[in-house]
Amino acid sequence: MADSPACALKLKFITAGQALPLRAAVLRPGQRPEVAVFTGDEEAGSFHAGAFSGERLIAVASFLQNRHADFPEAFQYQLRGMATDPAFRGRGAGAALIRFALQHLEELKVLLLWCNAREKAITFYKKCGFIESGTFFMIPEIGLHQLMYILPKNHSSQTTV
Repeated sequence: MADSPACALKLKFITAGQALPLRAAVLRPGQRPEVAVFTGDEEAGSFHAGAFSGERLIAVASFLQNRHADFPEAFQYQLRGMATDPAFRGRGAGAALIRFALQHLEELKVLLLWCNAREKAITFYKKCGFIESGTFFMIPEIGLHQLMYILPKNHSSQTTV
């Protein structure tokens, strides 16, 4: 579909430093940008992805090699810091970033991608094929979250956004 807003997006790997300003502005508004720096951002196995509209970075996500104790799969990644510029929400940038990253994770032979989804983002992640796990939990100063996961090798049949 050539006129889809997501078709005009450019998806590419970016640095943690490039992701930080948008991540901080969207996920930690009014706080110092340093509070949005994650342990593992600069680790060798980590990668960051960005969606661009023209030259403007409009959505970011970070993928860190990190194991969650609730899952038996040995090779896992964690999705962190998913953020879309509010002026561009609902145009497919976030879903496109997820698909882009899942393809890369599948190439890496990653068995599972998990995230701590904010309560208001759960519907988005479900549309992308993520599955809820466990009960809600509170992250202080941020809010309610739900553990969610997806199996990268199955993503093409799950992602509906």
